[in-house]
Amino acid sequence: MAKKKTDKKEEPENSDKESTEKEKICEIFEVEKDGKEKVVQACGTENKKEATKEQMKYENKILKNFLILIGAIFIAIVLVIYGINSIRNFEYRGIEFEVVKEGNLILYQTTLPVVYNNEKSSYRFFLRKDPRKLDVPVSDAIEFQQNMVLNITSDLDHFNCDGDGVIAIANLINLYGVLEINMMRDENASCDEQGRYMFVQIQPGNETSIEKFGPSCYNLNVKGCEILEVTEQLMIESFAKFSEFNS
Repeated sequence: MAKKKTDKKEEPENSDKESTEKEKICEIFEVEKDGKEKVVQACGTENKKEATKEQMKYENKILKNFLILIGAIFIAIVLVIYGINSIRNFEYRGIEFEVVKEGNLILYQTTLPVVYNNEKSSYRFFLRKDPRKLDVPVSDAIEFQQNMVLNITSDLDHFNCDGDGVIAIANLINLYGVLEINMMRDENASCDEQGRYMFVQIQPGNETSIEKFGPSCYNLNVKGCEILEVTEQLMIESFAKFSEFNS
């Protein structure tokens, strides 16, 4: 019986359809025969379509949007970090402060470069009050001297205020000790009209303020329990003077 022969018509390569190019692909298999392993490689080809202009435009758009998204995320991270640092660190009257949390306390830390015992070092001070919010009037610029008399007109218990009085006096002693200002308490001393020493007197008052009444003489007036407010205002004046002197 005769077999009917049919001819298979091949489509010409340059047809109206998208042009394609062949890509050779090979795969390696491990087969076992008669207890022996044998490596077999099988190769073939598949059509690889060329990207059209529309496809390239679409892919470029996706890449552009992806890069924009990455850039926006990076900017957002930078802004968040900057915001956090701005909250934790600030400058006030040329003094750098850092907000520090100790348990339930929020403290305001600043560091002074000092020469203590003939050695250069840094000393940290912690304020209980936000220096930006202190509103203690200061009648005149503070003039510091090498020697200081610090007197309290009332008994220290009057300014105890749950321990604030002790903290306030200790802060002043630490600060002026580091600045190598000689401090003393002399109940018989008074304001020196020649300004040979600094005279500071802590006393009750109707308004919390720092009042100058001589060449280097100051009343620290304390209303109620606002002793930390007035002493820390004096410390800020000292920091500012020290910063100005060393700038």
